[in-house]
Amino acid sequence: PVAAGVEAVVQDSLRRRLRGEPLAYITGHREFFGLDFAIDARVLIPRPETELLVETALDWVKARRDDAPPVTFADIGTGSGAIAVSFAVNAPALRGYAVDASAGALEVARANAAAHMVADRIEVTSRRAGTTDGQLASTDEARRSADALRGWNIAIRRTRLPARGGALHTPRRHGPRRRAGSARPRG
Repeated sequence: PVAAGVEAVVQDSLRRRLRGEPLAYITGHREFFGLDFAIDARVLIPRPETELLVETALDWVKARRDDAPPVTFADIGTGSGAIAVSFAVNAPALRGYAVDASAGALEVARANAAAHMVADRIEVTSRRAGTTDGQLASTDEARRSADALRGWNIAIRRTRLPARGGALHTPRRHGPRRRAGSARPRG
C-alpha cells in the first residue's frame, strides 16, 4: 500500500502533466550542462540547445592566452541563472553578472548560484548595465562603459522566436558566401 500523502502527490503531478504542464515545473528541477537547477514557473526552462552556447563560450575562454585580460560575462535575461552558473562552475576564473528584470527570476538565479557555490563570483541583479541604482548613466559613465567595450569581439545574432512554442529558428544563409566585389553567379 502507498501512503496517502504520496498518492496525493502522484495524483496531483499526473493531473498537472496531463494538462500539459512541463515536467521541469512539476519536479522543480532541470539538468543543464551536467548541473541540477531549481526551476519554477517564474523562469523559463533551460533548453538543451543553449548548452552549445555555454560550451562554445567556455572553449573560447580556455583557448585564450594566459596573459590575456580576465573575462567578465553578462547573462542578460538570466532566468534560472543556468548559463551564468554553468560558466562560473566550469571556469573558476570567470566573474560575471546575471541580469533579469523579474524579481522572481532573480530569486531563482540567486538560489541556483548559492546551490552551486558560485554566488561569490556572480552578481545577480536587475540593474541595467551602465546605470547606478536604476538611474540613467551620466555621460562620463556611458563613455567609460563604451571605452570598456572597445576591442571586445561581440557577435549578435537575430533569432526569430516561434509564435507558439516549438523550437527556435535561426535563419541561415544558404549557398556559398561571396566575397565583397565578386560577381554574382549567373544562371
